[in-house]
Amino acid sequence: MSRRNSFIVRLVLMIGLVVGLIMFIFRKGDTFEVLSHTNLSIILGIFATYALNYIFLGLVYNFPLKKMDISLSFNQWFGLTNLSNLFNLILPAKGGTAIRWLYLWEVHKLPTRNFFSINLFGTAVGMITMGYLGLLVSYFVPGMTSSIVSDMDAAFWVLFLTGSSIIVFMSRNSIKKFKIFSPLPDELKDWKIFSSTALCFAGITLLYPVRTYLSYHSLGIQIGLVEGIEISMIALLISIVPILPGNIGVKELAMAYIAKRYGISAEMAILASLIERAGLYLFLLPFGFLAYFSVFLNIKGKRSLSDIAGLMSKSQLSREAHE
Repeated sequence: MSRRNSFIVRLVLMIGLVVGLIMFIFRKGDTFEVLSHTNLSIILGIFATYALNYIFLGLVYNFPLKKMDISLSFNQWFGLTNLSNLFNLILPAKGGTAIRWLYLWEVHKLPTRNFFSINLFGTAVGMITMGYLGLLVSYFVPGMTSSIVSDMDAAFWVLFLTGSSIIVFMSRNSIKKFKIFSPLPDELKDWKIFSSTALCFAGITLLYPVRTYLSYHSLGIQIGLVEGIEISMIALLISIVPILPGNIGVKELAMAYIAKRYGISAEMAILASLIERAGLYLFLLPFGFLAYFSVFLNIKGKRSLSDIAGLMSKSQLSREAHE
């Protein structure tokens, strides 16, 4: 299936899921009454957690760049993070990565192989951190031993071991066989970089249960520590595999299934998930487009988004990697 056809299929599927979810939660008249009593201050709290989330994520990418003598201002690295993640919600296959790559390539002449190595390093450290925290929660948080999360410890082990294997593999010259990656640069072998990146991902991971608690609390539904952690850890695992852009619809259905274990109706679980997603869009839409006009537009030139995607094609990357 071509990239264009794949995008169309995913778009149709996503629209179908969204329409289906909306019809499902509004099939009962009391949904409107629940929404009318939604605590807006809690929505602002969800908004704030996303602001912290993208500050942490921006630092994950900024630490290695700074070590490579590429200095970005707060507006640049934070704006670029917001913009790339906004496009990740819209485009398939992490399309926002192309935005960040083009900016660093044209403005700071960062070689493509180094760019992908930085991304792979960040992904690996994120997998290690999230897998480690998931295992800690599964084995040591009181009340979690009988939850779904305890049955998913294999998934957390896979995350931890896969991330560790990637770091080891990047440290060896054998990674040169993959033309778009370079061996782990000396700058990234600094334990300070690894520790700082891991701490940022720990912060991102710990924000998940906070958002889950706030989204349910905004609807007047009180959930406990175990429930909040379980629901958020499932959401975290789902977010790792982007089945659809932003996994819209997929996450909501999964949340409905998990919440039923705690006597929460599927309608309210989906509604809570949509409120959480609304907080995400309330943050990324204004800040992402602000970054587009203030940071990215001046280097985009006459390129369309399809041109940018073309630059990220395999042949182009392989050619630039040998320059």
